[in-house]
Amino acid sequence: MMDELIISANEKRDVVLIHDRPESGQRVIRLVGPGAEVRVEEIFLSGDVTSNLVIVHDAMRTVSRVKTRGVVGKGQSVFAHAKVIIQKHAQLSDSFVSQKFMLLDKTSKAEAIPSLEIEADEVKASHAATISPLDQEKLFYVMARGLSYVDASKLLIEGFLELPRNYEHFFATWQPLK
Repeated sequence: MMDELIISANEKRDVVLIHDRPESGQRVIRLVGPGAEVRVEEIFLSGDVTSNLVIVHDAMRTVSRVKTRGVVGKGQSVFAHAKVIIQKHAQLSDSFVSQKFMLLDKTSKAEAIPSLEIEADEVKASHAATISPLDQEKLFYVMARGLSYVDASKLLIEGFLELPRNYEHFFATWQPLK
């Protein structure tokens, strides 16, 4: 699957990508006019997902923000590649990519690959990626307050995911600990 979104001059878009079943695909977002902006929230609620997100800054003074979060269950794997391309003529562009994954089991695997391809001289661009297990100290702390292992885990996972407003229903029926 390949999807493409074009964002024109002075247009601002919020994009939410939720991976709640196994899939593989590429999505391309092109910022084609001066002042174009995109904010992407990419959330992984399923394993066996491959996501390639490409953002192309193709005009001056464009802005992109990518915030990826995901939880990888027992025996599952996730591959998340977020690539930002800033063309030579896209001076004064601004981009940040953040990818964070939580592993729920020793058999869980995640690959987070944020990358920047910068041809312009005057830009602001950075990226970050972390992959870590469910924090056992936090889990113990929450369980000491009377929550069961499952309820405490779900609470910590929900906090980690920071689901965007109006998307909480995706978490309501999700069973990450099975």
